[in-house]
Amino acid sequence: MTFEQIRKPALNSWLHETNRVRQNNTDLFSASFECEWQNEFQPPDPNRTDHYSVFCSLADWNTNLTDLLDDARHDHLDYSNDAHKEIILRQYTKVMLIVSEILTDFQDILSTFRAGQIIDKNKLSKEARLSRQMLEKNLPTATVSNLFEFINNVVKHKLNNVHFCNHHLHLHFEDSGEANVYKSTVTIHNLPDYTTKSFFLFNKPAKVADSIEIPQLSFITAIIINGYKVLDKEFRNAPKAFKSFSKLYLGTSVK
Repeated sequence: MTFEQIRKPALNSWLHETNRVRQNNTDLFSASFECEWQNEFQPPDPNRTDHYSVFCSLADWNTNLTDLLDDARHDHLDYSNDAHKEIILRQYTKVMLIVSEILTDFQDILSTFRAGQIIDKNKLSKEARLSRQMLEKNLPTATVSNLFEFINNVVKHKLNNVHFCNHHLHLHFEDSGEANVYKSTVTIHNLPDYTTKSFFLFNKPAKVADSIEIPQLSFITAIIINGYKVLDKEFRNAPKAFKSFSKLYLGTSVK
């Protein structure tokens, strides 16, 4: 299995499901969720001057994900080649770092939407759990939370987590199409068995890992796609709250 065989379907699904069009190394989103929100679910009005910064800014920034999925430089890499695995892992790492930021934005948008006002970091933190639960609509329980934990403990803040036990851990990619032959694998589903609060007490984790399993690229992007759909439904189902939320970011476009 080559990286190209995994990357291209993930890219196509991402573009199709979010109504983005890729052109000249950038995204066009005139039909995207963000533009629908910007136009308040109405046909575009060329004379409109009101501009809600949050929606266009989100659309622009999330193009970072398309950039990564559209990068064909590593298409020849093979999941069965150990040397190639390290390079492929770095591509997944970059995707998950971007995904983490997008999910945090979605989470904070939902929290602010419910509050009807701009709220500080402490309030956002208190509201985070409920917002994550909302992002898990249509997904198995704890999917978003598990992905956050995997990214935070394996992909990001690693000193007392994966770096603590990474004695040349083997890599298994779900996308490889191969069976996992290792005996003790850290996965998105069993992370607490390997990275627990005991790390911060300088105790060894309950289990010793010999490998890390990297979730499917399509699974990772599907969580973001679902997040878009959750936001869209929340906005449509509460038009007054949506209007109040939008006005928090009201300005005039400089274009």
